[in-house]
Amino acid sequence: MRGMPSGLPGGRPPLWREARIGLEAAALVRHPVFRGEGVADGRGRPVLLVPGFLAGDGSLTLMARWLARARFRPSRAGMVANVDCSGAVVPRLEEKLERLVADQGRRAVIVGQSRGGT
Repeated sequence: MRGMPSGLPGGRPPLWREARIGLEAAALVRHPVFRGEGVADGRGRPVLLVPGFLAGDGSLTLMARWLARARFRPSRAGMVANVDCSGAVVPRLEEKLERLVADQGRRAVIVGQSRGGT
Protein backbone atom coordinates (compact mmCIF):
# COMPACT_ATOMS: atom_id res chain seq x y z
CA MET A 1 0.00 0.00 0.00
CA ARG A 2 1.07 3.49 -0.70
CA GLY A 3 2.49 5.51 2.21
CA MET A 4 3.00 2.52 4.52
CA PRO A 5 6.40 1.21 5.52
CA SER A 6 7.24 -1.91 3.55
CA GLY A 7 7.37 -5.23 5.32
CA LEU A 8 5.06 -4.18 8.13
CA PRO A 9 1.50 -5.53 8.20
CA GLY A 10 -0.92 -2.62 8.21
CA GLY A 11 2.01 -0.20 8.53
CA ARG A 12 2.41 -0.97 12.23
CA PRO A 13 5.76 -1.73 13.85
CA PRO A 14 6.08 -5.28 15.21
CA LEU A 15 5.03 -5.84 18.82
CA TRP A 16 8.47 -7.17 19.81
CA ARG A 17 9.78 -3.60 19.67
CA GLU A 18 7.96 -2.95 22.95
CA ALA A 19 10.63 -5.12 24.60
CA ARG A 20 13.16 -2.32 24.01
CA ILE A 21 11.79 -0.30 26.93
CA GLY A 22 14.83 -0.96 29.12
CA LEU A 23 17.27 0.14 26.43
CA GLU A 24 15.21 3.23 25.64
CA ALA A 25 14.94 4.17 29.34
CA ALA A 26 18.72 3.81 29.75
CA ALA A 27 19.30 6.04 26.72
CA LEU A 28 16.87 8.59 28.12
CA VAL A 29 18.57 8.97 31.50
CA ARG A 30 21.97 9.34 29.79
CA HIS A 31 20.73 12.11 27.49
CA PRO A 32 21.87 15.67 28.31
CA VAL A 33 18.31 17.03 28.04
CA PHE A 34 17.20 14.62 30.77
CA ARG A 35 19.84 16.20 33.02
CA GLY A 36 18.46 19.63 32.15
CA GLU A 37 21.17 20.75 29.75
CA GLY A 38 19.79 23.27 27.27
CA VAL A 39 16.29 23.16 28.78
CA ALA A 40 14.56 26.49 29.30
CA ASP A 41 13.50 27.38 32.83
CA GLY A 42 9.79 26.62 33.28
CA ARG A 43 9.40 29.55 35.70
CA GLY A 44 6.64 27.77 37.57
CA ARG A 45 4.35 27.39 34.56
CA PRO A 46 1.62 24.82 35.24
CA VAL A 47 1.49 21.64 33.16
CA LEU A 48 -1.45 19.23 33.10
CA LEU A 49 -0.33 15.66 32.34
CA VAL A 50 -2.88 13.31 30.74
CA PRO A 51 -1.97 9.60 30.48
CA GLY A 52 -2.61 7.40 27.47
CA PHE A 53 -5.23 4.69 27.02
CA LEU A 54 -5.18 2.07 29.80
CA ALA A 55 -2.47 4.05 31.61
CA GLY A 56 -2.81 6.09 34.77
CA ASP A 57 -1.16 9.12 36.32
CA GLY A 58 1.68 6.94 37.57
CA SER A 59 2.80 6.25 34.00
CA LEU A 60 3.88 9.90 33.71
CA THR A 61 5.86 10.05 36.98
CA LEU A 62 9.23 10.24 35.23
CA MET A 63 8.00 13.11 33.06
CA ALA A 64 6.46 14.91 36.06
CA ARG A 65 9.75 14.72 37.96
CA TRP A 66 11.68 15.98 34.95
CA LEU A 67 9.27 18.89 34.51
CA ALA A 68 9.55 19.75 38.21
CA ARG A 69 13.38 19.78 37.96
CA ALA A 70 13.01 22.17 35.01
CA ARG A 71 10.89 24.38 37.31
CA PHE A 72 7.51 23.67 35.77
CA ARG A 73 4.57 22.79 38.05
CA PRO A 74 3.24 19.45 36.83
CA SER A 75 -0.27 18.41 37.78
CA ARG A 76 -1.83 15.01 37.25
CA ALA A 77 -5.14 14.38 35.50
CA GLY A 78 -6.44 12.30 38.41
CA MET A 79 -6.75 9.07 36.43
CA VAL A 80 -6.04 5.63 37.86
CA ALA A 81 -6.53 4.27 34.34
CA ASN A 82 -7.56 6.15 31.20
CA VAL A 83 -10.35 3.78 30.19
CA ASP A 84 -13.49 5.91 30.33
CA CYS A 85 -15.39 7.29 27.38
CA SER A 86 -13.85 10.50 26.03
CA GLY A 87 -17.22 12.22 26.41
CA ALA A 88 -17.07 11.57 30.16
CA VAL A 89 -13.37 12.35 30.59
CA VAL A 90 -13.13 15.65 28.72
CA PRO A 91 -15.46 17.65 31.02
CA ARG A 92 -13.49 16.46 34.09
CA LEU A 93 -10.22 17.41 32.42
CA GLU A 94 -11.62 20.82 31.48
CA GLU A 95 -12.63 21.43 35.11
CA LYS A 96 -9.20 20.33 36.31
CA LEU A 97 -7.52 22.64 33.80
CA GLU A 98 -9.74 25.59 34.72
CA ARG A 99 -8.95 25.08 38.44
CA LEU A 100 -5.24 24.79 37.66
CA VAL A 101 -5.26 28.04 35.67
CA ALA A 102 -7.32 29.84 38.32
CA ASP A 103 -5.07 28.63 41.16
CA GLN A 104 -1.85 29.50 39.35
CA GLY A 105 -3.13 32.69 37.75
CA ARG A 106 -1.51 31.88 34.42
CA ARG A 107 -1.97 29.83 31.27
CA ALA A 108 -1.15 26.13 31.48
CA VAL A 109 0.44 23.63 29.14
CA ILE A 110 -1.31 20.32 28.44
CA VAL A 111 0.80 17.23 27.73
CA GLY A 112 -1.16 14.21 26.62
CA GLN A 113 0.38 10.83 25.92
CA SER A 114 -1.12 8.75 23.12
CA ARG A 115 -4.92 8.74 23.53
CA GLY A 116 -4.53 11.30 26.32
CA GLY A 117 -3.34 13.71 23.65
CA THR A 118 -6.54 13.53 21.68
